[in-house]
Amino acid sequence: MPDTILFLDIDGCLTRGKFARYDLATLQTLEQLVQQSPTEVVLCTGRSLSYIEALAQIVRFGRYAITDQGALLYDYLNDDVIPAPQMTPAVRERTQQMSQYLAAHKNSLDVHWEMSHGKEACLSLVAEKGKTAEDVYAVVTANLNTDGFDLHCSGRALDIAPHGVNKWTGVQHFLHHTGREAASLRLAAIGDSQGDLPILSRVDFAACPANAVDIIKDLCHYVSPEAEIYGVLDIYRRHFA
Repeated sequence: MPDTILFLDIDGCLTRGKFARYDLATLQTLEQLVQQSPTEVVLCTGRSLSYIEALAQIVRFGRYAITDQGALLYDYLNDDVIPAPQMTPAVRERTQQMSQYLAAHKNSLDVHWEMSHGKEACLSLVAEKGKTAEDVYAVVTANLNTDGFDLHCSGRALDIAPHGVNKWTGVQHFLHHTGREAASLRLAAIGDSQGDLPILSRVDFAACPANAVDIIKDLCHYVSPEAEIYGVLDIYRRHFA
């Protein structure tokens, strides 16, 4: 059987989302299972590099993590950040300009938002209570030139990433950097939201916890009856341990 690499989302899988407390005991149980298994685990998240560095102080599942929706690859061992090929100097400069504009106008337009902290390669805007990501999308696109960037809505969060950057391109960047070919591997992924579609729709084995949105459940090979970290633990025990 070919070597297996499992790409694992964080929000909705390892945690309940922003500001939610970690279930440390269950995370550590999963970490022990990963350490005893031949399956290589790579975190694959929209979260920032700084978030991943902090999480690594609690648990660590492997050497690498794909962050910022696929824009950055982090090597824990060498403390090295490898930008995806799409992250050219011009793209990074434009991202910084957009970040400055959105930060300056977060409370001055028809819809207010907060910006996720620590992000460098992509941006995330969280709508004020009572508003949706679609509300933020309408205001942002009416006031800012977003050519060359993809905007994705999920709940109250609007994610803005350079065109062509997603979790699957992040996987391709990881494979290229580590000198491996997808055809010689068994690729697997666990996710719960639409941001995981690019990767879940392409891997050899896709799974999700019970809290996943319907479009994700419909394409997965296995849907756990358990939610969030408990679902991930169930999936890992059944298919990777």
